[in-house]
Amino acid sequence: MIDAFKEHSYCTIEHKKTMFRIDIKGVYGEMDKRTIANKREINFQGIKMYVASPEDTIINKLIFAREQDIKDAIGIYVRQAGKLNEKYIEENAKKQDVYDELLSIKEKIGKYWNKTDEK
Repeated sequence: MIDAFKEHSYCTIEHKKTMFRIDIKGVYGEMDKRTIANKREINFQGIKMYVASPEDTIINKLIFAREQDIKDAIGIYVRQAGKLNEKYIEENAKKQDVYDELLSIKEKIGKYWNKTDEK
């Protein structure tokens, strides 16, 4: 975990019994500050905690761009379909230089939805 913070990266903490996973990272730049400003409050098993908005999580996943991050971004996009602030995602994807990656995951999602519509 310390190495992740030193590298300005993130680390994942997993609770094995519940398979609950959480990514944690420090605040290093404007995107991180924006993510903190847009945080959402949740209650998990009686514990109040804050998590990044789905929009900011998608953008951050595209920034890190590991294979699992891209899969996570796609999963969030699909589960939150119709509820996302598309304008915010597009504007900030451009600011973070991940707009092409955003278009790529949207294309993958579109192909999947088209296949399921055909059935």
